[in-house]
Amino acid sequence: MANKIPENKETVSKFLADSQADFDRFKSDRDAFGFDDKMKVADGMWRCFRNRTLADSEQDTSTGDSDDEIDFRSNVGSVRFFRMVNQKASLGYAVGSSVDVPFKYETVSNPQIWGSAEEAQSQASIHNALARYAWKHGNCDEKMYQFWFQEHKYCNIPIQVVWNQDRKRIAVKDQKTGKVSWKDKVVKAFPTFKSLHWSMVYADMYKPTIQDQNCVIVLSVVPWTDIQRGAKLGYYDKETVMELRTNMDKYRWNGSEGADARSDQVENAGDSGYSPGESELFLIWDVYRWAPIKNGEYDDESDYVLYWSTSVGNTLGDSTMIRFETDFDPDGEIPITIVKAIPDDADLLYSMSWSETVRAQYSIECTLWEASIDNIIGRNNPFLLYDSSLFKHLPSDFQYKAGAKYDVDDTQAAMNEFAPADNTSQTAQLISLIQNEQGVSASINQNMMGEAYGGRTPASESLAINRFSEQPNLGETSYILHQLIGFVGRKFKSYFQAFGDPKMIKQIADESLDAPAYDESVPGYKIYGDFDVEVNVVDEFVEDYVQANQELQLIQTVAASPDLMRSRSHSIDIGEWMKSIMRRLKVANVDRIVKPSADTDAHLRQRDENRHMIETGEYIAPQETEDHEAHITELNAEILRWKPILQADVGENEGLLAEQAHANDVIGLLLEPHKQAHEQMKLNAANQQSVVGGETTPGQVAGNIPAGVLGGAAGGIGGQ
Repeated sequence: MANKIPENKETVSKFLADSQADFDRFKSDRDAFGFDDKMKVADGMWRCFRNRTLADSEQDTSTGDSDDEIDFRSNVGSVRFFRMVNQKASLGYAVGSSVDVPFKYETVSNPQIWGSAEEAQSQASIHNALARYAWKHGNCDEKMYQFWFQEHKYCNIPIQVVWNQDRKRIAVKDQKTGKVSWKDKVVKAFPTFKSLHWSMVYADMYKPTIQDQNCVIVLSVVPWTDIQRGAKLGYYDKETVMELRTNMDKYRWNGSEGADARSDQVENAGDSGYSPGESELFLIWDVYRWAPIKNGEYDDESDYVLYWSTSVGNTLGDSTMIRFETDFDPDGEIPITIVKAIPDDADLLYSMSWSETVRAQYSIECTLWEASIDNIIGRNNPFLLYDSSLFKHLPSDFQYKAGAKYDVDDTQAAMNEFAPADNTSQTAQLISLIQNEQGVSASINQNMMGEAYGGRTPASESLAINRFSEQPNLGETSYILHQLIGFVGRKFKSYFQAFGDPKMIKQIADESLDAPAYDESVPGYKIYGDFDVEVNVVDEFVEDYVQANQELQLIQTVAASPDLMRSRSHSIDIGEWMKSIMRRLKVANVDRIVKPSADTDAHLRQRDENRHMIETGEYIAPQETEDHEAHITELNAEILRWKPILQADVGENEGLLAEQAHANDVIGLLLEPHKQAHEQMKLNAANQQSVVGGETTPGQVAGNIPAGVLGGAAGGIGGQ
């Protein structure tokens, strides 16, 4: 990654000025669209309308009481939206966490070509091991839980993939001298993802995806230690960062940008407005922009190139740039996507949200709750009608209190209660109808919300309602997962290939990654890529016991027939099939229950033997008790890797001729003899088996019966 801030100040000024103009336009368009207001309402509904200003405004809109003619004494909000988000988020997390990593790399192979499947499977297994490492060390399970709640609360969540490096000051022991010294070292390096808050990402809302954008701006508020850490890792220009340090007061965050959403959240929680005050925080502007810059200067005739800049300041146009680089993403794209919960108009960046769907009903429900409570309060503390002329001494107040005495001329006429009519039953029925309407809109039934249908509801009907309610939610969950994991899985793979240290990869996966296909020596060859592995989302989460039982019966049928298990055109992996069913039935520790077979160990053992023979040149003799078929398969795959070197036209190049001679020795002196030895042992084992079970003709079988009887009578092995 080339990180060098242009020396031409005009280039920097123009880049920042153009980005500031785009930022102002993005912000204006979003305000005109009302997106920020919609998200504020979603957060207010999530926090149960604690913000009275927002609650009153929404209730006035839903009831048509724009003149504030109705003044409620009670102040309550519904928990319905909170519960709905909780339900949907929990389902999504349960689906995603049903396996260690919610995606897997699978092979792209040609079954008709010998060695294709083995080579592709080897690379896929390496990527799967690396994905497990990155998922664990990136705390992705925790991130997924947070993501699901944000996703169903706002329905438009930006996701960013980054290459993460953890640098620490650690003790390093010299293996020769035994001395220990303390050094700053990178102890972990892996790709990971993070959910960005919707309010901190600015892009053109009239372009449907992030990849269609010319400019994307991401704001973040960080402490100084984050900037210092970035400079140590080489992300930021050290000299510029040190200059910022001499005048930190100028760059401290003042809340002019990036504080609106935080202030709204505090107000929605029923507290006072948010203010950064005398903070020790700094506002970071990450700008991803396509610009025609060549050799550090703008050039109108040059192609547009993707740049990533980072600046510090309270406004983008007046900020100080601490990073300016290109070629930072292995796929040549902005490493951000927006995951949507609801498919909507395809020509807009943002889609509608669940809060918009139930917004009116939610406001009406809160209005009815307050009206019902006010009605009960009114009946418990009613108005009093009194005739002052009938009181001998008019009291100063008419509050109910023990031992109160009033001297009146007529006890019936002096004072009467004026209680409002009791309408709580009608209000409760209306609240129930409104809640049911909200549940229908979100495909959430009473059982899913933890409520009972009633004692007379048959179990079959309850299960059917659950099934029909789960289908839309599972479809929605699958839609979200395919967006998120399709992006994250693809980026994990490319980031490890581009930035992963080969030694680290070999330590994690016990194998090396193959380089993507590219041959510069072939004229006109332009395709660069890896075509052995593809990303598939794990979606084995539909809890369907009927289908599972049907599959179990099918497995029994297939397993009982060798012809169905394996033929010239196919083979069936019963273990993977079993794991798929067990995951859908929510069986715990599936990977511990269904373990790899000894055949897998044989494959791994032969790979180690191959590496040892190639690195040392020493031949390893096979053993009679080994799985010869598995060893032969691995040897064939290794021979296939070396054969292109033998077949290459190297001309008179001495270095390439030496490589070709080495390849010839590897195949002729090590791999082929090892393979032939396994084939001979396999043949010997088959012949031995044939001799032991020698009853091959009806005559032999018939003759052995009397022979056994005679042998027993003579006191042989079969005797009594």
